[in-house]
Amino acid sequence: MASRFWVGSSGPWNTSSNNWAATDGGAAGSATAPTSVDTVTFSSQSGGGTVTVASSINVSNSVQSITCGSFTGTLDFSVNNPSIAFTLATSPNFSISGTGTRVINLGSATFTMIGNNGSVWDAATTTNLTLSASLATLVVNTPTNGNTQTFAGGGLTYGTLSIGARNASGSQIGVTGNNTFNTIGIAAPAVVTFANGSAQTISSAFSWNGSSSSQLGISNQGSDSQVTLTCQSGSVISWAYVRGVLFSSGAGVTATNSFDMGRNTNATITPPAVGSGGGFVIGS
Repeated sequence: MASRFWVGSSGPWNTSSNNWAATDGGAAGSATAPTSVDTVTFSSQSGGGTVTVASSINVSNSVQSITCGSFTGTLDFSVNNPSIAFTLATSPNFSISGTGTRVINLGSATFTMIGNNGSVWDAATTTNLTLSASLATLVVNTPTNGNTQTFAGGGLTYGTLSIGARNASGSQIGVTGNNTFNTIGIAAPAVVTFANGSAQTISSAFSWNGSSSSQLGISNQGSDSQVTLTCQSGSVISWAYVRGVLFSSGAGVTATNSFDMGRNTNATITPPAVGSGGGFVIGS
């Protein structure tokens, strides 16, 4: 793994870019463009220009991570809308947290995160940040080691949050911040928790569906404080356990073949029929 730092203000991020250095503030063009084994940093020494991200940044269109919290320019994915995959096993994969006067425009690009612990998407500090993300797709795959992985949304507005199926016993995805999403998709099996007392707005009706052999867990993060999910009429859940959620919508939410684990509001939750084969291991 190597480090790559953007220098020299404006330019294109592509396979032949001359704006990279191996050290923060190093000479422009003194290092090759990032590959899938490199971390990428846009810092206060990167200049205040615009970085235009190409449709192809390397052979695999992947990097270890991107960090841009102290950046004072514009990072623009919207011109070419690439699909970027992250290869860093630890977190964060994409960090926009910081205080630099930065503009991040995700366009309709897709970002796939695979970290195994902590905040894979990190927007914990949003001071001086302008984010355009309402058309982007953020894919958060569950960790392979049983840890909890967090989408730290920072109270911002996003397009699609796509949560991948659990691939290890005990793995969970946590969502923090009072965020707005166009939609949230959840692939079964999965356990998704929302920060206690947080409020999530989901602008499109969702269908969170498991099966008798592949269930979902939808809950707050374990205290008496509910999470509020503001959702559209027609949102449905199946084969899930639901705990600590206030569903704020006119018609409420229907959860079939599911279990009411308590402290839920505005939800009609009906259990599986006797002999249907449904069984839940809470927190698995």
